[in-house]
Amino acid sequence: MYYTSGGLRYPSAVMDEKRQLFFFIRGASIYSVDLQAKNERCWMTLPESITKYGPLLSFGCHLSLSADGCRLGLDGRFGTFTFVGFYDLEVNKFEVLLSAQDMFYNHTLYSPTDPHQLYFCHEWWRHPVTDAYNAIDHRIWVVRTDDNMPARPLLDENVWGQPTHEWWAPSGDALYSIIHDKAVVRIDLETGDAQSIWNGPHCHTHCDKQERYFVADQNTYMGIPIDIYLYDRLTQCQWPLRIGQPQGPKALNRYYHLDPHPQISPQNTMVCYYSNLRGMADICLCPVNHIIKESNK
Repeated sequence: MYYTSGGLRYPSAVMDEKRQLFFFIRGASIYSVDLQAKNERCWMTLPESITKYGPLLSFGCHLSLSADGCRLGLDGRFGTFTFVGFYDLEVNKFEVLLSAQDMFYNHTLYSPTDPHQLYFCHEWWRHPVTDAYNAIDHRIWVVRTDDNMPARPLLDENVWGQPTHEWWAPSGDALYSIIHDKAVVRIDLETGDAQSIWNGPHCHTHCDKQERYFVADQNTYMGIPIDIYLYDRLTQCQWPLRIGQPQGPKALNRYYHLDPHPQISPQNTMVCYYSNLRGMADICLCPVNHIIKESNK
């Protein structure tokens, strides 16, 4: 099923199983539709106290629901102003957790197990007026919504290097991150200690619920064709799923974020990823159940 009625600048969406709705971003507003792509509803629009800072550059990069299904994790960037916050679906309340000028917060995701825990990222960014490229001092941060403690950095980048992409371990006690062009690492949420899991020039990676099988796109920011691999953490075997996918054409990149971002399906039967093989933005499904079945023999 494909749903759009225009204006979906940031296509990140999340399914709410409890309410049987899809939530998505349009402009500076949060919308939902039901599972038949009908009954569209606008839940909230960001207040003028946020939007006054300048043009909308990002909002709701990676929509996510808290583990209890009550809140949507949010981030945004207006001009040189950025914020991390949440929208409470139960009481219809928007709250900013932290904000800053001359910075870019995004990739906010709620923990899959703790309804008050989330992480966000300091992202590399260009100044909207000068176009100057601005570096960051630390990428991955964690923060809670049920105390007044400040956000804290999670990974020692002086030891491990620059992370480029991250996601929650399904167990909720750790985050996974890519160390650019080097490895996938598992980072303990409490101690910040990291363990290398899979070496390689990875860019975006994902794992299954048991944290055994991983999938990654490689060479994504190197200006050469992209490869996609499946990896078995137990046997340390890897299999090519797609070799030589072209980099996204500039015409499509104006409207879509074309990095493959592969993910493993809940039942470990498919890997889905973004593709531009036909000259348009497509979602590809690659069967992997035969590979996983063979690896379990």
